[in-house]
Amino acid sequence: MAIHRYHGPGDVLIFLTGQEEIESAIELLEQQDSESHSRYRLMALPLYAGLPQAEQMKVFSPTPRGVRKVIVATPIAETSVTLEGVVYVVDCGFMKQQCYNPHTTHNTLLVVPESRANAVQRAGRAGRVRPGHCYRLYQEAIFDTLATAPVAEMQRSDLSSTVLQLKALGVDNILNFDWMAPPPAELLVSALELLYALGALDESAKLTKPLGAFMAELPLDVMLAKVVLVSPELKCSEEILTIAAMLSVQSMWVSVRGAKRELDEVKLHFAVSEGDHITYLNVYEGFCRSNRSPQWCSRNCLNYRALLRAADVRAQLRKHLQRMQLSLESNGGGRDSDAVLRALTAGFFANATRLDGADTYVGIRERGGDAARMRIHPTSVLFQAAPPPKFLLYTATKSTKQLYMEDVATIQPEWLIELAPHFYEERASRQAAA
Repeated sequence: MAIHRYHGPGDVLIFLTGQEEIESAIELLEQQDSESHSRYRLMALPLYAGLPQAEQMKVFSPTPRGVRKVIVATPIAETSVTLEGVVYVVDCGFMKQQCYNPHTTHNTLLVVPESRANAVQRAGRAGRVRPGHCYRLYQEAIFDTLATAPVAEMQRSDLSSTVLQLKALGVDNILNFDWMAPPPAELLVSALELLYALGALDESAKLTKPLGAFMAELPLDVMLAKVVLVSPELKCSEEILTIAAMLSVQSMWVSVRGAKRELDEVKLHFAVSEGDHITYLNVYEGFCRSNRSPQWCSRNCLNYRALLRAADVRAQLRKHLQRMQLSLESNGGGRDSDAVLRALTAGFFANATRLDGADTYVGIRERGGDAARMRIHPTSVLFQAAPPPKFLLYTATKSTKQLYMEDVATIQPEWLIELAPHFYEERASRQAAA
């Protein structure tokens, strides 16, 4: 694709599906520009959610004379931002969509064809200040075969939090509720099963009190809400509030193209063998000791705004616990890491895995050849741990070409029997430990 063949002023916006594709396209554009004899030089700029704010702001800067700005972006540029100088749009025709599988309880990030609504929205990014053009990288006949609109998020997401909120509002008959976009029954049944396992619902699918009612009040995922509410019993509520806040923000680490080694070295300053959650605790405590210094964040490849957001979320969660009259105790800044890990196990017990091979893990309750095999995500501090931990729990999964566990922590198998005896049979746990 020779972008420089377009003559006349005007910036170019290219839609791609993810960070890896964007960085590859940037390299190709920079190589093309160095070999080109066009009268317009190319300024290739990336735009995606995980990009540092200073890098994101470059796309809004005025384009120098004799330069054509080429912005390579994810669908974040469809509606979230307006780029006034864009005249040409190049649409790849695909997008990434997160889908929840109720059978495996994993979230999968799939590359799917865009809908006609997405295509029209992307084309509308061209010509904000003068007539523009959109170049779609697929045949015109394919456009008529696209779905009219993307699949509603309600029909492809984990509905545990939604069902819990409806229960708290007094809606008991979830399956016959008048949904605007009715989700598959499998998603509703999976949500009810998880809420029952967490203790938020009783055997009659009624909201339990106080646990279920308190979980509905917390603005957190149901598993993480259970962790927060159990933490006072384990005398580590202050540490768990910090971890919950850090898990609630995205892009804590600043990833700059060409600086991966520097980021890996910085992570080692905070990393611990217990996993990502205690590492996040160390990061936040360092941030507080620096008096929330943006310079400290810059030196340690950390997203200053994300950490400020985490501090705000933590303060809000702390007020919730105070209103619920739950004790706020600290175990000394996470020095008793077992208490913190046990609290995490109390909420994420369904996400416990065991080592099954050199670097792959399977769910402890899963048996046979159909068990989903997962690896530790490369961004985790335990990614290259040697030897790899035998038992882990994760708080999220990401599936691209491989199923990865994100935000992992080491656990002891006996904690599962102690904290979730209704979910793990003792015999199954003994087999897993063997």
